Amino acid sequence: MRFEGDVHVAFEPRITASGRGWQRLEHVPHPDRRLAQNVITPDVVVLRLGAEPAVVVFDAKYVGRHWVDYQAAKIHSRYARIRLRGEPVVRNVVSAHPHSGIDQLWAGYGSRPMIPGESSHVADLLP
Repeated sequence: MRFEGDVHVAFEPRITASGRGWQRLEHVPHPDRRLAQNVITPDVVVLRLGAEPAVVVFDAKYVGRHWVDYQAAKIHSRYARIRLRGEPVVRNVVSAHPHSGIDQLWAGYGSRPMIPGESSHVADLLP
């Protein structure tokens, strides 16, 4: 999918440690070997190219309300280490969930309710 202003959106893009996946993004495996992966496929990735490239990663989590924050932290450890041309580009990793009233954005990660029929404010996620 392509949008105005050199913004690209992909569903389950393949992002590899070699940088040979979607849009040549490179996943840098986590330094904790228990969390390290060579290939990631987050649910949705929004990439803005241009002078200051930036990425927002969305991953859907259909979990109980009390697990939303835990899952947000978990996906941050999985998807925050993405580079483009050697530069880190991830601005936010967001857990999309079906629970109204849980809308938190911490330093680089958080959660947003994304409920069919309701609007989700995501413009502030990509500076």
